[in-house]
Amino acid sequence: MLQPRLTAVFACNNLMASDALRALQNAGRQVPRTMSALGFDNIPLASAVSPALATVAQPTKELAARSAEPPISHVQHDQRERSAQRIVLETKLIVRDSCAPR
Repeated sequence: MLQPRLTAVFACNNLMASDALRALQNAGRQVPRTMSALGFDNIPLASAVSPALATVAQPTKELAARSAEPPISHVQHDQRERSAQRIVLETKLIVRDSCAPR
């Protein structure tokens, strides 16, 4: 059986993606010519490495603010029981030099 050819690496965050990028380059893979590398979180490092990492940006300020709401509300209202909430925030794909066309 033929093995599928790996064409991209998507890492959980840009620190891991930058390490993957370095490992790909050390292995002789040409990014983005033979392999794409992408990360998640869009920290400043993403645009500083070479080639600049494609990434998924998340709204960090809104994420921080929304994360603080339940604990603050719990303390202010002395709630004994809390129900789980699902909050979905918009992300944005930022295509940079590490990502080749399909």
